[in-house]
Formats: sequence, C-alpha cells, structure tokens
Amino acid sequence: ARVVRAEQVSFNFFCDFDLTIYPFGVYPCLYNISLIANSETDPYFDLNNTLVELPSQRLSLFVVRYSAFSAPDNDTYTPRIITVTVLLEGLYGGFILSIFMPCVVITFIGISTLFFAYDNFQDRITVTLSCLIVEAGLYSQVTDIVPISAAPKFIDVFFLYAITRLFITCVNHMYCYRFLIWLDRRRAALAAKKLQFTEDVLSISRASKPLPTHRPTSSLVSCQSSETNNGEPNSKLGVSSMAPKIS
Repeated sequence: ARVVRAEQVSFNFFCDFDLTIYPFGVYPCLYNISLIANSETDPYFDLNNTLVELPSQRLSLFVVRYSAFSAPDNDTYTPRIITVTVLLEGLYGGFILSIFMPCVVITFIGISTLFFAYDNFQDRITVTLSCLIVEAGLYSQVTDIVPISAAPKFIDVFFLYAITRLFITCVNHMYCYRFLIWLDRRRAALAAKKLQFTEDVLSISRASKPLPTHRPTSSLVSCQSSETNNGEPNSKLGVSSMAPKIS
C-alpha cells in the first residue's frame, strides 16, 4: 500500500531585490522549502516527482512568474531542502505614461525658455519656476508608490537630472538678467562719459579761439559848398576821416 499525505501550507517570505534599474528589469526572489527530520527515515524530496506550482500573478507593480526549483549540489539524491526561484517582472508601462512622458514634456517646456527674448525676464523665470514646482510635486507623489530602498534607483536618477536641469535653467535666466542690467548701466555710463567729453572739447575750443579786434573810427561830416552852373549853391554830405573843413 502507498500512503499519500497532502498538506496545504501558506507562508510569507521576504526578498532582497536589487532595484537599481527600477521600474525596468526582472527581479529574482529565492526562498527555501525544507522538511523537518523527525524519525530514523527522514523524509526527503523526490526530485523526479516533485512539482511546485506557482500560478502567474499580476500585482500592482510586478508580474509574478515561476522560474524553477533546485536542490543543493551536495545532496541531490535525498534532499530535504529545495530552493524555489520566483521571477518578478516590473510593470513599467504605467510609469512611462504617467511619470516619464509628462516629466520629459515639462522639462522640454522649461528648457524652451532659453529661446525667449533675453529682455523678457519675467516670462522666462515664471515658466521655468512653474515647471520646476510641478516636477518636484510629481516626484513627491512617486516616492509614495515605489518600493523603499536606500540605494538610488533609475527613477530617482531621472528626476534628479530633470530637476537639476530646470534649476540650471533658472540660474542661467538670473545670470542673463543681471548681465543685461550691468550692460545697460555700462552703456549709460559710456554715453555720459562721451557727452561729458564732447562738452569739454567744445569748452576748450571756445576758450582757445582768439576774439576779433575792432578798431574805432571817427566819422565826421564835412559840408562842401559849390556852385552849380546856374550859380545856385549845392550842399554835399561826405564822410571823411580827416578834421572837418569848409571850402
């Protein structure tokens, strides 16, 4: 006779994942199943008749897939311990549509402010800061749903790059704004110096130019009397530089 004993056992286990490329990649989870030795004829796993059934499960962040089981290398004939390997494949479609693509669009909008007019500082800095605030809020929401890990993940590095890129854009806008202010002040100072130089040249030229000299002349009126052919006197007025004389 053959005695068959069936038991259903449920248990919880924890896995140590390498989440460096999360949410992409496949993450193996390994756990051991052992039989307790309680008699002289210790039970063991018959590897030819052992079957581990693990149906595929779809979780919120992973797809659970069964991979394989194996026995220790030093005990392949009468193993009491088998190692079951479960593959967890990350679900990244939702992350691409709801996190990566919006973040790329927001970053592109922030960077596009570099092509605005240089003197339009108000619009440049307003749009860039708005994009930076949106990305920071989006990252704070993402940290609540991703697995907790002390090591940096791919999604953390991606957000770090996007936020740092917008921050550098803001710094560039402020530098350009201060540079334009300095340039306007320099132009105004050069214009003032040029005007002052022109005024100084004119004043020097006026001071070095000799004044015209006017010699005074005395105009005296001389009266000359002469007789005409008819014997009538004719008075003539004349200008002479000599003393007046009557003839």
